[in-house]
This record gives sequence, structure tokens and C-alpha cells, in this order.
Amino acid sequence: MSLTQRQQGAITLAGGGLLMGTLGVFVEEARLGALTLVFFRCLFGFLSLAAYCAWKGYFTRAHFTRRTLTLALISGVLMVTQWVGFSMRSIAPALPSRPWCFMCSRSGSC
Repeated sequence: MSLTQRQQGAITLAGGGLLMGTLGVFVEEARLGALTLVFFRCLFGFLSLAAYCAWKGYFTRAHFTRRTLTLALISGVLMVTQWVGFSMRSIAPALPSRPWCFMCSRSGSC
């Protein structure tokens, strides 16, 4: 069975939404501190991405320029900052409305 590019994109988007949507359950059940959760999310994310990049052949000298490494470092710092903030209780109640706001903003009602 061969999937079109659109079908592959839809499956990827649905899978990402499912992972993000169920993340809160695992965070609540783990009962760990925010920094511990962020550390393990980063560790598992790094291992997964490293395996994918090795499989696709992205670990070549041509892919590692100064600009690429700088952007990767900045992106990593921003992601960790967002994950720490996401794990803190103070902003958690506002987050469930984000997907609806994105959907509504396309129609102009948000």
C-alpha cells in the first residue's frame, strides 16, 4: 500500500497531535519535577532524532556548518524553556485552548 504525500502528512500530524494530547496524562502519573521531566524528554528526543538522522545519513560534514549548529543550539534552548514552562502549573490551564485558537484564527473568529 502506497500513501500519497498528503496522506503521509495527515498521519504524521495526527500522530503528533496524539502524542501532545496524551502527554499530560503521563506527566501527571509520573509525579516528577519539571526539570526531571524536561531532562528525560530531551534525552528521549535526542536519542530518537539521532537514530533517525543516522538512518537517513544526515551525519555528514556538509550538514554541520556554523550557522546550522548555532540555529540548532538556539532551537534547543527555546524548546527546553518552553517545556519547563509547560510543566509548571502556573501556565497549564491556558494551554488547552491553544489548538482551538489556531483553528479559529484561520477563520478570523479568534
